[in-house]
Amino acid sequence: MKKSHIALCIAATLNFGCSASAQTPPSHANPDISFKQQVEAILKATGVPGASVAVIKDFAVVDAFGVGVRAVDVEDPQVTVDTPFQAASISKVLAATATMQLIELEDLSLDTKVNQRLKYWHIPPHPWFNESPVTVEELLSHTAGITVSGFSGYQAGDTLPTVDTILDGIPPANSNAVVVYRKPGNRFRYSGGGYTVLQRLLMDVRGANFSNLMLNTLFDPLKMERSTFRMCLAEHCTHQVAWGHQVSNGKATLVSGEFYDYPEKAAAGLWSTGKDLATFVLDIQKSLRDDSGTILNQASAQTMTTRTVETDLFSGGAAWEGVGVFLCNTGKDGSDASKDNYFFHPGQNTGYLSQFFAHKSGGYGLVVLSNGDSVEFINEVTRAAAQRYGWESGYQNCEFSTEHYHRLFRIPRRDPW
Repeated sequence: MKKSHIALCIAATLNFGCSASAQTPPSHANPDISFKQQVEAILKATGVPGASVAVIKDFAVVDAFGVGVRAVDVEDPQVTVDTPFQAASISKVLAATATMQLIELEDLSLDTKVNQRLKYWHIPPHPWFNESPVTVEELLSHTAGITVSGFSGYQAGDTLPTVDTILDGIPPANSNAVVVYRKPGNRFRYSGGGYTVLQRLLMDVRGANFSNLMLNTLFDPLKMERSTFRMCLAEHCTHQVAWGHQVSNGKATLVSGEFYDYPEKAAAGLWSTGKDLATFVLDIQKSLRDDSGTILNQASAQTMTTRTVETDLFSGGAAWEGVGVFLCNTGKDGSDASKDNYFFHPGQNTGYLSQFFAHKSGGYGLVVLSNGDSVEFINEVTRAAAQRYGWESGYQNCEFSTEHYHRLFRIPRRDPW
């Protein structure tokens, strides 16, 4: 396989320079520098301003750090281990975990018909309304046939819609109404709209504000002190968080208003750090290993990480949907479910990219949050971690390209697809 110019450039960056003719091996082949130094080199080579990174090894968070800057051209810009970033669609994994906890408490089941438990808003009638009512499992696994793949966010000064207004697609919501456009349970189609229905469901079942619900359910028990689903309105916390940037040809440009707000919290609204999210991912791994996790029992963790439907993201059966997470199959054709060895989830909000990757039984993984929209940065850091920490091969089967991100997180359009 030919080495990319990015990889060559990373290596040259470690020697304080980069040119198109750089021929040094990629930095992730260099054992003489720390992982943080590797990430800093990749950051510089790709033009991403900053990142929050955490490493899981031997069922422990063994490294966590911030690199780069919160924003270009501002005072006191350094990213620290405590700097929150938008985690984007990783939010969905936390919402799914909170749902699984309700199932453990027998407040819900995977087979619960969603409309029967919604109180203030309901899924509108559709051609399969009586034959195939939407279930909790279908929301979690993106098989509910529900519209609205992703959300574009709201700039500073915009009037923010309520959850019900978003679901109805009524201004000030800037997205389509959330409706069922094909038979539920039929096949995978990624849906942030479905997770906004889930947000409404969790609020109705628990009788609580979503942000407080997640604080009590996940953040406090796991001591995730730098994580929140409260909207970080630009006028209140710009001095604390990483701002979003768009990256083109190695140059980062700050997004308008520093960052966008996402009232679609279950789908995209999480602020967090690499360290906090690694703590969360590790808890699922511990539950899978020996039922020693804090949040979920072993059966629930196994349910989340067991395939439900093949996704349309990769050819050859590489990526499957579990219950709230993607599964990466390390086999040749994806037919052997016993080789669904990794669980993972990417995320993209305006000006941010994120991803976690974790082995189901090996006790290792990686969380990367960045304030620039460079897919190459995420991939290079993942490759560096895999080589340095000896990951099982096959994770490459589920490496996202820019096209994959655009397909998965495309903003709404006016015709159902």
